[in-house]
This record gives sequence, C-alpha cells and structure tokens, in this order.
Amino acid sequence: MTHQISKILASLIATAVISAAPLIKDAANRIVTQPQTTVQQTEFNEKTCPNFYRITGKAVIKKRLKPSKIKYSKFDNEGRTLGVYASLTNVNLKYGQRKREPINDIKPSGWTRNREVTLRFIDGTTYHGWFYNRSHLLAHSLGGDDADYNMITGTRPQNVGKNNGKGGMQYTEMKAYNYLKTHRNGQVYYSAEPNYNENESVPRTVTVNIRSDDGSIDQCVTVYNVAPGYAIDYVTGNFTVSLKNKKEVS
Repeated sequence: MTHQISKILASLIATAVISAAPLIKDAANRIVTQPQTTVQQTEFNEKTCPNFYRITGKAVIKKRLKPSKIKYSKFDNEGRTLGVYASLTNVNLKYGQRKREPINDIKPSGWTRNREVTLRFIDGTTYHGWFYNRSHLLAHSLGGDDADYNMITGTRPQNVGKNNGKGGMQYTEMKAYNYLKTHRNGQVYYSAEPNYNENESVPRTVTVNIRSDDGSIDQCVTVYNVAPGYAIDYVTGNFTVSLKNKKEVS
C-alpha cells in the first residue's frame, strides 16, 4: 500500500512540474510568467494541421490597450523574445506601409548557421529556400517593429506556412489585415507569445490571440515552429534531416 501511495504522489509531482510555468525576469528585472509548452502543444501532425497552425478556442485577452497601441514585453533574462500585445487599427496598417528596416544582423535566441533546404509538404507542394526566418511576432504590415524584440527564430512554415498566405503566422496576420481593410473604424486585439520549453532557446510554438471589435473574429491559435522532414534541436537551434526522411528531403 505504501509503495502504491508513493507512486501516486510521484506521478502528481511530475504532472505539476510539467504543467507549471517557470518564473523568469524580463529586461526591466520584473518577474513574469512565461507560458510552458506541454507535450500536447508541441506534438505536430501535418495531416491534421497542414497549414502549421491549430485553432484551440476563443481569444484570451491579457492586456487592455488603447486603440492603435502596441506593447512589447521585450526579453527574459535568457535573452529570449517574449510577447507582443496590440490593439490594432488602420493607424497601424498605415504605419505598416513604411519602408522595412534592415534585419539581416538581428539574431534572435537560437539563431544558428542557416542554410537553404527543400521542404516537401504533405499535399505534394515544395519550398526551396532558407530553413529559418527572422519571424515577426507582430507583422511589419500590421505596424510591427523590425526589431529584435519583435522577432523569433522561426522556420519558414512557422512564418508563412506553404507560401500561400494561409498558413503559419500569416493565417492570423491576414485575418487582422483584411478585417481592418474592410472596417475603416475597426479595431482588432492581437497578441503573440512564443512558448519555450525550459531552457530551450527556440520556441516550440507561438500562441496568437485575435479578436475583432465586432466579434466576427475570435480565436486562440497555436502556430507550430517545425519543418517537415527535419528535426530541430530547440536548445541550440541546429537542425538535421530526419532519419526517416533522409531519402526524401535534401
């Protein structure tokens, strides 16, 4: 009986450790709670998520902001990019039309030696280009800054899916953009938070919350930071061809 009780207690403790979010400090030395990625969140199946995102429910509003305001959480004490929160209007879209700032020297946490690869998607389409992108949490087109505190090390599918405007971060970005384009006085709450596992430097997923002022858009979305046919070391950022796909992906 004592042995059974010990096993139960050990299981409960392990569950608590997995689900607990670690306490970290941001650049201003304030303690913040960083979302902890769970096994359920990081498991990716291209058959069920062919556009590299999954809608998990309704949007969660964490910060109340005045119209057109954007708040960046900057970095934690490991130098990892934290979240961005915005109350988007057409003012932000107009700012998004500005010239892009140079970003080639920006190295988000986990940025490693990048190289060109060929990705083959489940529908038979392919992508050939850079494995990693400097992926904006809040898109330039939505008024996001071209700055290190607004970027993560993201795979090409995490950033733009299959380059069709329907996947990755582009899914919610286009929803916000198109809504504001068709609602002159409209407003969209938008937040994006990268999710890291413990001391890993590359986020496993990004949680995006988006809600329009009329409620026609109201979603919490998980965007997966993966690439078909490749295995990623989320601690170092290094990536290699998956063993089972070595003959299919180059």
